[in-house]
Amino acid sequence: MKNFVEIDRVDKNVSGVVNKSVLAGLIQRGGFYAKRLGDKVGLESEVRKALHWKIFIFPWMARKVDVAISRVFFPTRVFNNLPLVYHSGFPPNRYVGASSLEDRREGAREAAQFYQKNTEATIFSTRGAISRFRRLVPEDLCDKIVYLPYFLPDVEPVESDQIDRTFSDSDSVRILIVAEDGKKKGVHNFLEAVEIVVGRYPDLRRRVEVTVVSRSDIGRHDFAVEHHRYLPHPQVLEKFRDARIFCLPTQKDSYGLVFIEAMASGCAIIADDSPVRKEILGDGDAGLLSDPHDPEDIADKLESVIHSPEYAEGLAKQARERFLRHYHWRPVGERYVDLFRVAASGQ
Repeated sequence: MKNFVEIDRVDKNVSGVVNKSVLAGLIQRGGFYAKRLGDKVGLESEVRKALHWKIFIFPWMARKVDVAISRVFFPTRVFNNLPLVYHSGFPPNRYVGASSLEDRREGAREAAQFYQKNTEATIFSTRGAISRFRRLVPEDLCDKIVYLPYFLPDVEPVESDQIDRTFSDSDSVRILIVAEDGKKKGVHNFLEAVEIVVGRYPDLRRRVEVTVVSRSDIGRHDFAVEHHRYLPHPQVLEKFRDARIFCLPTQKDSYGLVFIEAMASGCAIIADDSPVRKEILGDGDAGLLSDPHDPEDIADKLESVIHSPEYAEGLAKQARERFLRHYHWRPVGERYVDLFRVAASGQ
């Protein structure tokens, strides 16, 4: 939500401020750790439920503010009527470990009733999430749900001719993976897939340059690997712009903002085959989809973009065009400004 500090780049008459209340922060962290401790010892309490995933908005925090927006932690008003916009979601069954949508019906209805009662609007950032949610919830509890992508003011698209230059370099094949938690994000399957590819084509061993940004250990490999446990975000964006291929066969990811960054940077993208990534990448028009649990399948996708630079460049340009149409911060930001104005008016 800190991105909304830059909403004035969209409209100079709209400004964003970050909640810096020490008291609200202490209560928020207290509720989080109380929930974690309660889960460990099997203790249930009404106080713990009341505090979990909440951020409290006190009267002094609501002064000179027309609307509040929050994600993850639900904003709870204390002695004020500040309009609320909540950024929620409804990830696929695989992400939450549910065997079917039906298993989630009760939780979805409770959430819908809560959103309907307490918010002016509830944002979902994929259309698939809205579709899944609506299948479980009565229509009269869904009229405040809206679709809006994430507002990412620091993500700018590369120029089209930069993609031409990137793919004109026939000597090196620069592949990037950005995955803070390597185990959940499939880093080891990715590296195994690269091993498979260079095993099939030994001449690639000297040409492949892999960059891994992950706090997980990656072991030793028989090809060039540059490993960063952490990089500041501007440096991560530089790595995207330098890469030819972005490959992230993530096994657990509720959304995947890195795919938006890869699209803007003009990378040929290889993702997992989750419904969320399918939607982000336009059912494969802007990137390839792979089985994240099968290194051989990931290797096949890598091979297809390595051995056909023209095909890879076409994917990269389609990814950039899709970013411009659907995820660029300016048109997305204009839709947020419109939503904030409606929420603040109470209409």
